[in-house]
Amino acid sequence: MWVTIINDVEDEKKLWKSARHLIWMWKIKMICKSKIQTRGNTIGVIVTLVLL
Repeated sequence: MWVTIINDVEDEKKLWKSARHLIWMWKIKMICKSKIQTRGNTIGVIVTLVLL
């Protein structure tokens, strides 16, 4: 499915656009994941400080 025969310049452009889009979506997803994790860690630290 991933192998595409490009016989047109427009097709190549579309392919590049979609690939770039996928990479950006992945980057954003990873950034969000790390932010959520750090936020969770901060909350955990605050909770432990309060409990102590």
